[in-house]
Amino acid sequence: MDDDKSQNQNQNDQIPTGPAEHPQHVEPEHTEVKPSKGAFFKNKKVLIGIALAVVLIIGVSIFLLSKNKEKSTNGSNNSNSVTETAEGYVVNGNTYYKNPTVIKGLALAKDYKCSGSEDCTDGVSSSALSYLIGKTKANEDIILFQNYDTGSKASIILVKKGTNYEVVLPSEDKIYVSFNSNVSKTSTTKLDELVADSSITIKGQPLSSDGYPGAAFLNFDDKGKLVNGPPEKGTKLYTKDSIDYYVKKQEQTNYSLNKITAYFGDLISYDVTIAGELGAKDSKADEKIKWSKGEQTSASYRSGGGGCGYGSSYVVADVQKSDLTEVGKTPQGQTVYSLNPSNPLVTEIYTKDYDKGSALSLADAANKNLSVQQFNDKHGYFLIENGFGEFMVYINESLIAQGGCGKPVIYLYPKVDTNVSVAVGANVTVSDPLYPTGGWKNVLARPNGQLRYQGQEYGSLFWEGQGNGEYPAITQGTVVAQKDMLATIEKQLASQGLQGREITEFISFWRPNLPKDPYVRLTWLTLPQINELAPLQVTPRPNTSIRVFLDFEGLSKPISLPAQKFNAPKREGFTLVEWGGLARKGLNTLIF
Repeated sequence: MDDDKSQNQNQNDQIPTGPAEHPQHVEPEHTEVKPSKGAFFKNKKVLIGIALAVVLIIGVSIFLLSKNKEKSTNGSNNSNSVTETAEGYVVNGNTYYKNPTVIKGLALAKDYKCSGSEDCTDGVSSSALSYLIGKTKANEDIILFQNYDTGSKASIILVKKGTNYEVVLPSEDKIYVSFNSNVSKTSTTKLDELVADSSITIKGQPLSSDGYPGAAFLNFDDKGKLVNGPPEKGTKLYTKDSIDYYVKKQEQTNYSLNKITAYFGDLISYDVTIAGELGAKDSKADEKIKWSKGEQTSASYRSGGGGCGYGSSYVVADVQKSDLTEVGKTPQGQTVYSLNPSNPLVTEIYTKDYDKGSALSLADAANKNLSVQQFNDKHGYFLIENGFGEFMVYINESLIAQGGCGKPVIYLYPKVDTNVSVAVGANVTVSDPLYPTGGWKNVLARPNGQLRYQGQEYGSLFWEGQGNGEYPAITQGTVVAQKDMLATIEKQLASQGLQGREITEFISFWRPNLPKDPYVRLTWLTLPQINELAPLQVTPRPNTSIRVFLDFEGLSKPISLPAQKFNAPKREGFTLVEWGGLARKGLNTLIF
């Protein structure tokens, strides 16, 4: 305030104040003239007009400023106007078809010629087909290449340039496909409407993505139709340019698992994550919190994810603000909450996730067998309010061990002795033989399944670790009594195509690691789900791939679930088989 007063005083000092500064000034004689009634109203109208003009100018200025602010807070400043036609969508002059068509016989990548009796389209394997999804404003074909090799999904956008092709998306460092010589991995063509905003704000909540949606193109079959139709998108949150944002909630008893997904029509989709000071994927949240009681802690927290994968879902508590107690603040002033230890959500976290610390290692003995009050006091969880007004739940990973992909085992059966390379799209923590950077290369595989790698003999390739995809919701399965568990597993393995030693070795490993409860839920992930969690890149490409993964849970009483249907593929040509299961309480709890 003093600065304002001083500034005003300086301005007043510069204003002329008397005749001394204007010695030649002579005040003219003043004759008062009364305005006529008409002149009065005329002047009044002028004043009103000027006032309205000022108001209009101010209003337009505020509107323009707000639009600029919205653009700046929502990431990209590009405005992608969308026009819908009967044929599809026109964005930035580029047309995208509502009904893509498969381009028959187009072999863009190496090793995708048909062999054996696998499903083919004019000599090209249906595991890697190309689709015409639109035309550029220069009338060039826009092509979607989808590769469903042995679980390694690739979705790549190209444009046709005469007899050659250029990759538009993704960037070169994200391409893991060996294309033919007529394909260039770079392009001067830009399809900005397909590039995700790496950051965007919706309803005041910052969100983020990796800026590239190509890894999650919706699935088309070899007729160019969406597999199983468009997905259930959930509730629309926002539309920006050509992208629609939806939130889908998996409702549970005491919480919901929320996931935000962005869609470009029914052509592509990509995941969006909660961002901000404490984002959904923030693993060092605890280091930023100033706890009310002054305690010093060092732990990693996470909201969402689970199983053997980490994804973009986040956990929202079914609570009211009156249920919460403030226990700390973040550096930016965000309030951190806890719940009463008797709250049903705390009981569930303490009982099912903490489970007396049974998954913790011997080095964490001090954190075992905590009471629910001690678990609360050690901040086994906390809650924060996000920009949507939801209360997100974070769990303490030093008290609650996360599940992992437990002992996936890979068998290789070529028709003749073959050097095979195998790379796993996961965070491999344990393996046999040792898993090097880039995967196992030049493994000599024999028709009987025996392998030779770096001078040693192996019966299979073993790995375990954390997957990189979104662990799927469990919506189907079989609930059996404890006495029927092993027989049911053996039958269901055979129904999915496993044979002989594959079944025997699965049962031998998992028998001591399965629940001892009166009832057990058995759920097998589907091949697309496994491929999303931990894709495999195998060269040469197998003709037949069988991958099974068991998610299980012990139950005190039976529950009702829709049954799963199984299909055993016919083994033809070079065959790959893999089995694994969920280490629900953490990889270090598995009994070998």
